[in-house]
Amino acid sequence: MRFLVWICRLILLATVAAFVAILFYMTHDVGTQMDSAKPALNLITVIGSAVLGFVWPLMRRYWQALLLLISVGAFRGLFGFQGFEGLKTPLLTPFQVDFLWVPIGVTAAALVVTLIARAVVSDKRMRALKHVQSLGIPGPNAAVAVKPPAALATPSPAPTAPAQDTTLAPEEPGAATETKGKK
Repeated sequence: MRFLVWICRLILLATVAAFVAILFYMTHDVGTQMDSAKPALNLITVIGSAVLGFVWPLMRRYWQALLLLISVGAFRGLFGFQGFEGLKTPLLTPFQVDFLWVPIGVTAAALVVTLIARAVVSDKRMRALKHVQSLGIPGPNAAVAVKPPAALATPSPAPTAPAQDTTLAPEEPGAATETKGKK
């Protein structure tokens, strides 16, 4: 899971870097040398945010997907061509303004579908567990759940090897007196 999180971070970094490159292109006079890179940068920004919007809900990172949805929606609303009227240079290209609906839609759909699917699966599991409990069929954890806590705490006696008789046989009383008498 950590590997997937790092991949998403790299995609996010590439998306932000592509957008910053487009902003630099639009606000600085760089000539025609960047004209060929502009469509690729536009695609990176749109596809990168759409991929992140699809993957984050699947990784149970709902709050990150929700933040992405809110930020992309606010970005589209504020900096699109119908947004701030006072901007001399619009921050979004016409391609980005139109196609930012793609990551917005993908993120919203992935969030809704993932949350509904997880709720349905969880509900089915709960119903199946209640059904098994109502039938009285012990489940895999029923034996542990039925035992009282004291029974769980006491270890069962381990089998031991038969003990060898190491006690000395008592001496015969006559033998002891004989040795004393011979001296």
